[in-house]
Order: sequence, then C-alpha cells, then structure tokens
Amino acid sequence: MVFMVSPETRRRKPYALPVQLLPYRGLKDSMMRHLTNKLKMEMKSRNMEVVGLVTDGEFNSLRSLGSTGPTNILQIRSDSRAQVSRLSYNKMLQMLTLKELSNPPEAVVSHPAITREILMQSQSWQKSGLTHWDSIAKLRIKTVPHGFTPHAWNGSPNTALETRKDCLRFIIAQLFHRHKILDLEKQGQNFLIFAYQPEIDKVTGQPFHEREDHNHVLKRITSHTRSDGPKGCHLERLQERHV
Repeated sequence: MVFMVSPETRRRKPYALPVQLLPYRGLKDSMMRHLTNKLKMEMKSRNMEVVGLVTDGEFNSLRSLGSTGPTNILQIRSDSRAQVSRLSYNKMLQMLTLKELSNPPEAVVSHPAITREILMQSQSWQKSGLTHWDSIAKLRIKTVPHGFTPHAWNGSPNTALETRKDCLRFIIAQLFHRHKILDLEKQGQNFLIFAYQPEIDKVTGQPFHEREDHNHVLKRITSHTRSDGPKGCHLERLQERHV
C-alpha cells in the first residue's frame, strides 16, 4: 500500500509524492480510515489543507459510508434493504397491522418509520371493503411516485410471482428509507435534494471528499479498443478532425 500526497489540481509534475509505504496482505476499510487519519493530522500540523482521499475501487464503503453515517443516498438504500432482510414475515406484517380497539391507531409492532397516517390510511381502505392484505398491496403502490409501477423486491419488473414476504420487504424498506432521509435532514444532511453529502472531517473540521480511482478500468477499455474494439465500433471516428 502506497500513500501519496498531491495538489488537487495536479497541473505540474511530479503529480504525487509517496509519503508512506505499508506492506499488507489484507486491509479493512476501518484500518484505512485509521491510517489516513494519522496522515491528515500530520498534514494539518504542517498547515496543509486536506480536501479528500482517492482510493482504489476495492475500498467501497469509504465513498458511501462515512465515520458517522452515510454520505451517499445509495448507502441509505442499501442499509434499509439490509435492515428489512433480517425481519421475519410475521414481524413485518405486525408493523402494518393495527391493534384492536387502539385509540389513537397503533401498530401491533410499532416503528417510527410506520407513521400514524399510514396506519389510518390502511384502516380506511379496509373499512371501504378491502381485505387487510389488499390494503397492504395498495399501500405498496402508494410508496412509489405517481405514474410509476413498483418493481419486485429482487429488481424484476414482474411482481406477479413475488411472495408476500418480498412484497412486505419492499414496503417496509421504502418506509425505512424515507424515514432515514428525513432523520438525516434534521441533522443537516439534505438527501432530499443532494444524492451525495460530504462528511465534515473530525480531524480537519472541513468537508472531506472520498473519491475512487477508475484508472484500471479505463486502461482495460483502452487496451480492448486498441486491440480489437467493441463490435461495430469504428476507431477512425474517434480521431479528432480539424476544420
């Protein structure tokens, strides 16, 4: 592992200077954070402004999960799906089932993401003649924007063969996702507008951007293009033409 320091613009050579070498067999993201924190503290002591870190693609969580919470909306989605995947069918069903004679309406298993308005809406549908499960199926349609059709839990556009458990997973995950976004907004992270929110670094006190180096992917694309190229690709069209 080679740690290098470079200016953000990288307009002059040398573009980056190695400052630390570390032999390793396996390295977790948490250890990477620890090592980079030491480097940031050293840079700060030399009055150097630290703006971000560029790592190889294998350190995925560094770019989506900060030290205090998610920095990317896709991480919130992933966390919501993982949380729901651990819930049983009965527990999810109870989260959308009203207690008998409860006033105000309350679910058998309460959760802050399942609001009273959602439970009352489900109750009104059942009073109009829908069964409990039909009201849940209708709720699923309401969890996506108007005019869109919800996909199956596994990502397929066909929901006909989906199990009831996966249907519940879809609904609960959507509600967990929305609740987390609203909760983070109260903490100053507005994922309602921005898909990415840089974390305020504990060492520097400034926004810190985690980036990924895709050079190895670009090299493979270039090598493939030079050797044979994608089918139907005419390399001469890539040449610059001066008029």
